[in-house]
Amino acid sequence: MQNYKIFGESCSPHFIPKELLTPFSVIGNQNHWQEAIDYTFATLREHQRIQSLLLIFFSHLDSLLIPNQQKLTEILKNGCKIYFFVSKDSFSFEECNYLSQFGLVIAF
Repeated sequence: MQNYKIFGESCSPHFIPKELLTPFSVIGNQNHWQEAIDYTFATLREHQRIQSLLLIFFSHLDSLLIPNQQKLTEILKNGCKIYFFVSKDSFSFEECNYLSQFGLVIAF
């Protein structure tokens, strides 16, 4: 039974370490990352705890992530760690480098 908040597929991908899947984790799959960012941002603004935000991208980085820079920065300022899980075949070094300013980038 999952005890974390997930947007997208109802089961967590097998490549996410179990240590990151806590009751204070939020997961956003490929087409649902915006919902995960918004939920995390809103929850932290209400002074509730979110320990980690895990965003999973199977294909090319969505350009709509760029306008979320301020939210990602605020999420980090609130002590939440951000993990980007990206497909190593679909992401360039530049894209991974861009994401690394907000959190840990893990290629699978």
